[in-house]
Amino acid sequence: MVAGLVRTGAIGSDAVRRAFLAVPRERFVPKIAERDGLAAVYARDTALVTATDARGVPISSSSAPAIMAPMLEALDLAPGLRVLEVGAGTGYNAALLKTLVGESGRVISIDIEPSFARRARRALGEAGHRCSVAVGDGKLGWPGGAPFDRIIATASADHVPQAWRDQLTDGGLVELPLRLSPGSPLQAVVTLRREGGRLVSRSIMAGSFMPLRGADGSSPGIGNDPSLRAQSSSGGPPTTLAAISGLALDSLSPGSARRALATLLGPSHDRRTLPKGAAGGLMLFLAWGAARSLVFYTRDRRYGLAIVDRTGASIAALTRLPGSPGRIETWGDDRARDALEAQMARWERLGRPTLADLRITVRYGEEATPKAWRSIRTADSVVTLDWLSS
Repeated sequence: MVAGLVRTGAIGSDAVRRAFLAVPRERFVPKIAERDGLAAVYARDTALVTATDARGVPISSSSAPAIMAPMLEALDLAPGLRVLEVGAGTGYNAALLKTLVGESGRVISIDIEPSFARRARRALGEAGHRCSVAVGDGKLGWPGGAPFDRIIATASADHVPQAWRDQLTDGGLVELPLRLSPGSPLQAVVTLRREGGRLVSRSIMAGSFMPLRGADGSSPGIGNDPSLRAQSSSGGPPTTLAAISGLALDSLSPGSARRALATLLGPSHDRRTLPKGAAGGLMLFLAWGAARSLVFYTRDRRYGLAIVDRTGASIAALTRLPGSPGRIETWGDDRARDALEAQMARWERLGRPTLADLRITVRYGEEATPKAWRSIRTADSVVTLDWLSS
C-alpha cells in the first residue's frame, strides 16, 4: 500500500511514509480484517465503511489512504504540534497524526457519537498511541485544548465554523472537505492558513467525504437530494447499473427523469479526453458556477457531473474514471452537449484554470468582501473563490 502511495505521489515525504509503515491499519478495523482479509484493509483507493444509519447510509468509515496521505502531507505536521481532529472514526487517522507529531506533540480527536469515540479510544490505547478522544459537537471545536497548531476534519462541512478559526494559532492550518455546492457530492479538500482574522487557502484537492453529523445525529447535505437509480436484481443482491442525483432533477417531469436514466444506460458518443490535470479544476468550476443545472451521475465505474436536457433525451457529462485524466461524453442527442460546451467556454475564457489556480478565502464578522468570481455567504462567514489565471 505504501509503495503504491509513493509511486502515485500521494505520499511525498519520508515522515508520512514512515508513519503509514508504523501504524497497522487492521488494528483499527479488526472486523473488516477478519471478514475480508488484509488485502481489503490495505487497498489504497478504498474507504472502509464501519457504520451505517437506519437507511443503510454510511455514517462512519476509515477513509481511503489515497486521500488520507495527501491530506496529511498538506497539513505540514512536525514534532511538538498540537492537533485537533474532528471526527474520530476508527482512530486510524489519529494514530497517524500522533506518529507525526511525536511524543512532544498532542492529538485530541472529537466525535459526536459516543460509541465511535469509545471504539477509537480503545483501538488507540491498545495500539499504544497516547491520544485524547472526546465526545462532543466537532463544529464547536474543543476550547479546553486550544489553541491548536492544526485542525483537521475527516468529514465534510458546508462552512468553516468560526470556532475553528478562533481556536487556531495565527499561522496555523485548518483542513477540511468543503461542500459549497447544493445538490452535488463534489467537495474541495481545502487546507487554509490563519492570517489574522481570515483563513486563506494553501492547497486544494478534490475529494468526497461523509458530512459532519449534527447534534441530533442528522447528516445534512448528503442523501437528501432527488435521485433515480437503475438496478439489476437477477439473483443475489441488487446491483446499481446507473444513478442520477441532484436538485436539477426537480426541474424535470417524472417521465423526463425516467427517460434520462434510460438515456444514461445507452451508449455514449463524442468522447473527448481532457488535458492531464484539467478535470479537477473544471469539475469544481462547473459545480460552483452552475450547480442548479447539474446532476451527479454514476455508471459502471464512471462518475461525474452532467447536464440533462429537460426532455431527458440528452445528457452531457464531465466523466471521471479511476486513474484517468477525465473526458467529456454525450448520451442521446446534442442538446445537453451544447449547454455543457457553453459552460466550458466560460472556463476556457478564464484560461482553463486547474485546482492549483483556485484560491479560497474565508472572512468572518463585518470585514468587507471584495469582488470575486464567486462569493458564498455561509452560517457565520463569507467564502470567496477566485481563479489566479483570470
